[in-house]
Amino acid sequence: VYLTNYNKVVDQSFTGSDGSNNADGIPTYTTVQAAVNSVSSTNTDRVVILVKEGSYEENLQVTNPLIALIGEDSTKTHIFYNTKANVGGDMTKRCAVLVGQNATGFSAENLTIENTYDYQGTSKAGLNGNESADALRNDANNAEYINVRILGYQDTLCANQGTQTYKKCTIEGNVDFIYGNEPRAYFDDCQLVFRYNANKNSGYVCAPKTSASANYGLIFNNCEVTSESSCSGSKYYLARPWGADASITWINCYLGKVLSGTSSNPYSDMSGNLASNARFYEYGSYGPGYAVNANRRQISSAMAENLKANLGWDPAGVSSS
Repeated sequence: VYLTNYNKVVDQSFTGSDGSNNADGIPTYTTVQAAVNSVSSTNTDRVVILVKEGSYEENLQVTNPLIALIGEDSTKTHIFYNTKANVGGDMTKRCAVLVGQNATGFSAENLTIENTYDYQGTSKAGLNGNESADALRNDANNAEYINVRILGYQDTLCANQGTQTYKKCTIEGNVDFIYGNEPRAYFDDCQLVFRYNANKNSGYVCAPKTSASANYGLIFNNCEVTSESSCSGSKYYLARPWGADASITWINCYLGKVLSGTSSNPYSDMSGNLASNARFYEYGSYGPGYAVNANRRQISSAMAENLKANLGWDPAGVSSS
């Protein structure tokens, strides 16, 4: 990415003291956390932070508003952390990157966020067999992620709460790799990729909770569900309801061959919650993982367009505010 207007720089090769100016007169930091921490909690203007190419091993926490992280390259600007000490435990501690509730208007673009925990896929691993190791947790309103690679295995993306948009992102995992307690999340033109594990050749894309009074939870528009080449069999599903009123809508999404084994019913029950009672809907699905039957409830084109037009916030206007 080529930026001409930014407020701060993160460059791990910088030899000056954190916050001192580089040769261009821009305050520069060696870690993403230091740059983020330099933004005031009372900040009212968007602060753009350019993150230079590099591998940044950080347990990053963003707590202040209107921060924009922009990487030089989505594959070469890598923020990662192995939260193995907290795997399967406290949801606020097991994530590599936490965007807190007060980080209103946060945005990230052209970078990779990864939890590098070594997923085992066995009942003896993690905390009593729970290997939840989130790459990203978002609790903020008006958050936006553009061309971001979000990588993990179990519970990769906790779109936990708040209004949030994902555009042209790649999200990889195998078990409930997109979930959250009360998200209002819109995914546009994203790649959702099942990762293979020899001990657990199965998985679920989504497992959300949604309050009964909410009009929607997760919306996927023009997205693709695919997999790594070794994924096979009939145990890969689109979703299961973590909460009884879980809400997911798939609009014009490509469903790859990894879902062909469950195409008759790509939704599974969870924790006593029946998939048949959840609000799982589709419009315009296509590809080898799609089928027409009573288990796959359809909405009309008008209903799909009305849903997108009445999100309650403007996904296109987040980063420009």
